[in-house]
Amino acid sequence: MKFIPILIFLISFSLLCGLSAALEESEVDITSDSQWITAGGNGAEITVEITNLSVSVSSVEFYCTQPEIYGEPDITSDTSSPYKTTFSSVRSGEPTIVAEVNYTVDDSEYFLSKIITLYVDHSVPDRISYLNYDYESEVGSEIDISVRMTDAYENIIDSRREDAEGTLAEYITFSSSGGTSGFWNGVDYSEDTITETVSSDGFVNVIFLISTTPGENLINIEPPEPLSQNLIVINGISTAPPAVIESAVSPHAADPPYVPADGETPFTVTYFLYDLHGNPSGNRTVTISSSDPNEDDFTLRSNSAGRISVTYGPKSQKGLFTLTATSTDNSSASVSNDLLFDSTEPVNMLLTANPETMPSVDVLPDSNSLIRAKVIDERGNPVKNEIVSFSLEDKTYPAYQAEGPQLLQTTAESDEYGQAIVEFIPGEFETAWSSPDFNELAEANCTVTAHWGNVSRTIKVEWKNYPYISVTTLAEPETVAVNGTVDVSVSIYGDGYALTPDPIDVMVSVDRSGSMLKDYPDRMVSAMSALKTFSSEMSEGRDQVGIASFGVSGSSNIYYYGYDYWAGRDDRSSDDGSYISLYYPGNGKYYSSYATVDLSLTTDRSSFDYEVDRIVPMSGTPMRKGLYLAIKELVDNGRADAVKGVILLSDGDYNYYGDPLARGYAGYYYYYGYKYYYSGPTYYGTLTENYYPFSDLTSAEQNLTVYANNNNITIYSIAFADSISTDGKEVLEKIAECTGGKYYYAPTGNDLGAIYTSIAGELKTEAGVNTTMQLVFDNIELNNVTVPNTAEDPVIDYVYLDGVSTTIESWNSTATIIPLYTEDQTLDWADDQNLDFNVGTIKLGQHWETSFRLKIMKSGNLNIFGSGSTISFNNGTDYLSLPATYVTAVADLNSTGITSTELDIEELTVTSGDIVTDRFDLGWKVNYSGSEQVSHKIYYLREGDGIWLPYKTLSGLSGPLVDYTSSETINVYGMPSGNYLFRVIASATDAADDSETVSVGIGVASGNVSYIKIE
Repeated sequence: MKFIPILIFLISFSLLCGLSAALEESEVDITSDSQWITAGGNGAEITVEITNLSVSVSSVEFYCTQPEIYGEPDITSDTSSPYKTTFSSVRSGEPTIVAEVNYTVDDSEYFLSKIITLYVDHSVPDRISYLNYDYESEVGSEIDISVRMTDAYENIIDSRREDAEGTLAEYITFSSSGGTSGFWNGVDYSEDTITETVSSDGFVNVIFLISTTPGENLINIEPPEPLSQNLIVINGISTAPPAVIESAVSPHAADPPYVPADGETPFTVTYFLYDLHGNPSGNRTVTISSSDPNEDDFTLRSNSAGRISVTYGPKSQKGLFTLTATSTDNSSASVSNDLLFDSTEPVNMLLTANPETMPSVDVLPDSNSLIRAKVIDERGNPVKNEIVSFSLEDKTYPAYQAEGPQLLQTTAESDEYGQAIVEFIPGEFETAWSSPDFNELAEANCTVTAHWGNVSRTIKVEWKNYPYISVTTLAEPETVAVNGTVDVSVSIYGDGYALTPDPIDVMVSVDRSGSMLKDYPDRMVSAMSALKTFSSEMSEGRDQVGIASFGVSGSSNIYYYGYDYWAGRDDRSSDDGSYISLYYPGNGKYYSSYATVDLSLTTDRSSFDYEVDRIVPMSGTPMRKGLYLAIKELVDNGRADAVKGVILLSDGDYNYYGDPLARGYAGYYYYYGYKYYYSGPTYYGTLTENYYPFSDLTSAEQNLTVYANNNNITIYSIAFADSISTDGKEVLEKIAECTGGKYYYAPTGNDLGAIYTSIAGELKTEAGVNTTMQLVFDNIELNNVTVPNTAEDPVIDYVYLDGVSTTIESWNSTATIIPLYTEDQTLDWADDQNLDFNVGTIKLGQHWETSFRLKIMKSGNLNIFGSGSTISFNNGTDYLSLPATYVTAVADLNSTGITSTELDIEELTVTSGDIVTDRFDLGWKVNYSGSEQVSHKIYYLREGDGIWLPYKTLSGLSGPLVDYTSSETINVYGMPSGNYLFRVIASATDAADDSETVSVGIGVASGNVSYIKIE
């Protein structure tokens, strides 16, 4: 029995050795350096450590339990401690990583597995992958908006990591267009903007309250960067029955509204249906009945805007009728209108002239006035086809009127606006200044009489040759419905005689000394050309020009001059003959003195140019005498009302006769025969300050600038060429400045033309007249009676509209003086029912114009401008009244109205192959009996979606339309495959909507089935 204990020992020893080498689960640790990793990021490092060192580990194998989703670790097997791998993934979630430890005990292989769970978060948002909302909902209703985002790897952007770590998740901001719409904040819908974070499942949900007003609700969805904002539109619709019906009658010139009982003119009545929210109640029926027992009731359906338009009439007999409209859905919604058909017999006539005061024909050749006789009935309605005769009375005219006024027509027939119009041409006054009948302040007038039946009206018209301005007015349209608007224009034109420039009397004093032959072309030739340019700037028949020149005394023959070679090219004499012959036709001219008046003041420009061509230069520079003669000619022969000037030109320093400014002593003298004598003019040297005295001038006037100033003469001086000294230039400059003139320096002949043109501009005076205008509307002539126009009981009211009222602009034939701009005169009107304008300075040929809009509040014939409406000018010393300008507040006789206008859309068809993949043509026909604009809205619905989406709106089509064919190419590229419905809805403001629907298969076979019309 000894083997039994031995056996027990061996078994026990064997068991003891095996247990000491086996791995326990607690002896294997698996860890990660990151609990959370980001999809597409660097990943996590996984480490396996074995604390039992008695085992022999051959390897640690790593793998993911869902490799098809998350992928495998980077290292799948590691044979050396520490055993490591890294794991990354592009998919978010919770991947499980298994570490299998392979080891050996007594040559036997074993393994032990350990797991670790990682958390993969999404990457940054890449797109909105889900957006769900109702595209259309009832006004005032609540809808849910759900949004989901994904990253570039299609992982949902959720809040799992932020929830675990206690941080803020991604969020989306929603903004709405405000008003009665808003987002739910847990209490109410007062939020126009709300921000919500993503949930653990990735959804962002908000509740939105649709506006109580039908139309588009705009919502901006602002996701995190780098995603772009997204704008969605939710259409609020109203389908409730009407709670109230309102009406508008056209025309509505009085209470009750009326039209002529002419068998032609109807009323147009428009009904407006509104629900409890005040929204248009569309697609609802109304029964309309008349108080006339012989007329049947009729029922019409409102369009999408809640409108129904009908016409009533015309009628040939007078009568008062009541039209009543009642909702078939709600009998308490009802409205009635009294409509009057009244007499059309003409009973009165109005007479106006526009303008009443005008320029005479001699001032403005096309001056005229339009004489308007307006025939009206007892309610002020215009009456057409009436013959009116016109005549001129009180035809006694002053002697200075050369031609009398005339009417171009003596009869006229009233048009559709009741107006018979003829043209009046004013008289013409004597224009010859030399005539004994000439009167520069001429005026005349006469009376225009209009006769119609037993009615006669007269109006006085005036014409003048001296007003500063004239005024015309215009009101359009001349016939308007009450509560309609007219656009009124007032035009002021600077056309009066008083605005013409003052006449000019000017003498040119020209140096004809020998040095004027220098240069090429000669200085004299350049001066001749410039002088004729100056002459062309003067107004022939009004402006006077003359010539004084200074140089040689006696014969002036360049051939015998010591410097004859200066003629032409200065370095040779071979060209002198031809040059002198060409440019100096006056060569050999005899001058009676060193300075002469070659041409007295004249209005004949050709005489001036002729004498200029005959100036011949030789000898010295007796400037003092030349300037004296020029001034003296203006003193002796100049006109009292003319602008007077002297233009002095010299190319050298003065000598003979001495200093023009008389700065030294009065001459040289000698004693002979018991008497003192002054020496001759040639004794004076260059730039001497002594002077030869002129016996007819005072001592002070020996300074010729004093002589000029005493006679209101301005001197302009020109230093020509470079041969004149600095001192000589200073003298010329002082001569000009001392008389208020201007000094010029012309280095070459090329400079002279511009200088003389500039001086011509300086001489011309541009008259202007300061002008203001007050338009008075506090009292208005209504049906020949003046009535107050107050804010409490208005006859007319001012309407501001940018670009229309009030606009102001000014221009002339060559330039824009005041660009068109708009001024809001609402406050000016509210102050006193008047409009005030500071027109500013109006010059000859200038137009100034204002346009403004008035709302006509009462019926009848209105003279727009009150009796106090005036234009003040000439510093408030002169006034013009605005001409009578009538408008008639009655029916728009051109309005034909629409009786039960119908709008019909039909034959909606698709042109395509059996399978539509990218585009197809949608075609239909439209019939419409009205004259308003017709719009077409195209919608589409994918079967199964339940939401009609807008595709496009087509507009710009006006009625009437008869079998009008319309089409549109529909682009469906990128749309999911399936069966679609396309609907076209036609609408007009005065007819019920109409629609048709057609089926289209996109990416599948299509049956092109037309659906039943929805009405």
